[in-house]
Amino acid sequence: MKNIAFFDYQFWATELLLKRFDEIAVIPDKSLALMSHIFNAQEIWIARLNGRAHRFPVFHVHEKENLWNLFHDLKPKIFEALQHENYEEIIHYSSTEGIAYASTRDEIFFHLSNHSTYHHAQINQNLVLNGLKPVSIDFIVFSRKHL
Repeated sequence: MKNIAFFDYQFWATELLLKRFDEIAVIPDKSLALMSHIFNAQEIWIARLNGRAHRFPVFHVHEKENLWNLFHDLKPKIFEALQHENYEEIIHYSSTEGIAYASTRDEIFFHLSNHSTYHHAQINQNLVLNGLKPVSIDFIVFSRKHL
């Protein structure tokens, strides 16, 4: 259940950043690349969990106009994956460099959540460096309103 709360938080933060992007005439290149990377990584991990090939290279930069579609496409897929009963199941996969690894579903979910948090912070930092207002996306802010 805690994984679901972490992903509720992740999607809340992503949604706030996407709304901020909608307010900006030109999204800084690095911010767009980081948000694209978050979505690409989510897609890659969902593909690995489902034993299929992923659609995008890890560092592919999406057009601003496609970000909301990616968000709405990936969100239900992640929540569906979180419904799996065995979080200790070992998932065998290859990295983007072709190296074979194995991780539990729980480790993958923790990584996905942590990965998004890390890059959300980088996006906010990049917004500030470009003279733009950051978004308040701390977990404690989310928990006060939603938990």
